[in-house]
Amino acid sequence: MINILHMENISAEPWCFETFKNYIHPTDKVLIIPFSFKRNEVQSQQDFDALYHPDSGKYYSSITNGFHSYGIPASHIYWINYFSTEDKTNAKQLVREADIIYFTGGLPDQLKVRLIEFDLIDSLQQFNGLIMGFSAGAMIQLHRAHVTPDDDYDHYFYMNGLDILHGFDIECHFENTPVQQNAIKKAISDYHLPVYGIGDKGAVIVEDRQLTCIGDVHQFI
Repeated sequence: MINILHMENISAEPWCFETFKNYIHPTDKVLIIPFSFKRNEVQSQQDFDALYHPDSGKYYSSITNGFHSYGIPASHIYWINYFSTEDKTNAKQLVREADIIYFTGGLPDQLKVRLIEFDLIDSLQQFNGLIMGFSAGAMIQLHRAHVTPDDDYDHYFYMNGLDILHGFDIECHFENTPVQQNAIKKAISDYHLPVYGIGDKGAVIVEDRQLTCIGDVHQFI
């Protein structure tokens, strides 16, 4: 398994393209798991379609176009539908058939709840391809991540992720604000692990347990 943790939709921008193209190939099959939405904003299939439907979904084009930039056609990209009984039944098979798993951003704790609901934790832990995710989709890949207070969360806390990556923590959308500085210091004090502050033009790549930082990434120990 290879993991890429980043903070924006996948893109072919100069800061990442030359590196990402070593991991993203035109023949790859991509499974997008958009389960990190807010509960009060997505309560029905109609709400879900407003964000992710191919014809008019708010986030559909920005994500799929990113993969198109690496030569992957639309026919190789599948969005798992939270409200589809068929997708829930076939979720494990969808994971097995994918080369790339992609988690969207949003609320990491809600993403974890829905992955449990779809009984996907074991399948994702055993996945042998590339797992990518931005923001919440990056945090979920860790054994444990701290959550910094922001517009979505009014307090600091820790959440357990997929238990795939160990030995470090991340600060999302790093801008070196006082709130982020305090959160990083607390995380290091509590668990004595390095924290990587990942800016919106940065990524951490984990391959064979080795970390590579590209773009706007800062390490704190």
